[in-house]
Amino acid sequence: MAEVPLMTIRDNMESFTRGEQKIAQYFLDNPNSILEENSITDLAQSMGSSNTSIIRFCQKLGYQGFSEFRFALRRELLQRGADSEPAEQAEGKDAWPEAERLLDVYRRYIGLIPQFVKRDQVDELARYIQAARRIVIWGVNRTALSAQQLSYRLSRIGYFSKMTSDYVVMSDDAKILEENDLCIVFSMNGRGNNMGISRSGSYSANMEAAHARGAHVVLITMNKDLGLRKHADLSIVLPWISHENKSNFFEDQIVVYAFIELLLLQFSAD
Repeated sequence: MAEVPLMTIRDNMESFTRGEQKIAQYFLDNPNSILEENSITDLAQSMGSSNTSIIRFCQKLGYQGFSEFRFALRRELLQRGADSEPAEQAEGKDAWPEAERLLDVYRRYIGLIPQFVKRDQVDELARYIQAARRIVIWGVNRTALSAQQLSYRLSRIGYFSKMTSDYVVMSDDAKILEENDLCIVFSMNGRGNNMGISRSGSYSANMEAAHARGAHVVLITMNKDLGLRKHADLSIVLPWISHENKSNFFEDQIVVYAFIELLLLQFSAD
């Protein structure tokens, strides 16, 4: 598998068919557009090609399909950005270079948020918050910190909420939420759901129950394939820094905190 897909495309351009060269040139000219499109169908329409042609081209490069190609592309673009800092910026970094490298990774993942989350999704969540009679915010383990942070930040601007990390309390919440109420759920990867608990105490069951009673349910995650999305009116998928970085050193909640600040920006703009 090619670790640097754009470089691989350039090196093999002459070996491609005319149709493959059209796809290859689009990929080279519009790498960020590939990450921004919601689906391969949207991308195919944008470039005047077909889903099958794009998938076959990605397989020719050594990937199982388009999703794997896009994952590698995102990593290449992040790495390229980290390696191409302006000279005048680099001059002052000799004192603590490893700190600069660490901060640079976080800056770049935070910078990806507008590519992952559409403006209208943020606007929709802001409208839910403004119109909500009651707001409950759920998070478990590390995501409890994000849930707590959102609750705290909302209270600072006059929107009061109840935050919990307890599945029993979530179950109680789900039974009393009604139309015009709002439930915001944090689950970055889904591993914390259904761990040693009955179905009646899971995120899935509680989200389903809240939704059935007419409450708006919003899921904030980093896993686009998370099954919980089917129980949400709105799913917000953020860049998954701990999953996409080989070292698995980086903390997802920093990206979530940045998103919370971008959300609050909507209220200051109104």
